[in-house]
Amino acid sequence: MKKAINILISIAIIFGVCFLINRFDFNDHTYTATITDKNRIYTKGFSYYLVYTEDENGDVLVLKDKDTLFRWKFDSSDVYANLKVGDTYKFDVVGYRIKPLSCYENIIKYEKQ
Repeated sequence: MKKAINILISIAIIFGVCFLINRFDFNDHTYTATITDKNRIYTKGFSYYLVYTEDENGDVLVLKDKDTLFRWKFDSSDVYANLKVGDTYKFDVVGYRIKPLSCYENIIKYEKQ
């Protein structure tokens, strides 16, 4: 029983860290990548956009496009509409990609290359 409680606490901590990291938008960095696909995700009354890209090395990057209060970004629908599949962009992003928790880096700014 004690082992099960420890496992549940560990899982809660991992999800809590992911939630906080993505809510407070830490870890600024930049990518240059070509968009290969885009998708709108809708779950339980919330939606966000995913932008699938490939960088210069052929590595696949999945980026999120979502409004964020802490970065004063409220135009994610406009950003999504302006990003074109096949075009290359410089992306300023925040957050972390944590694959097991489906956490994505969020696009804050973009510039067509």
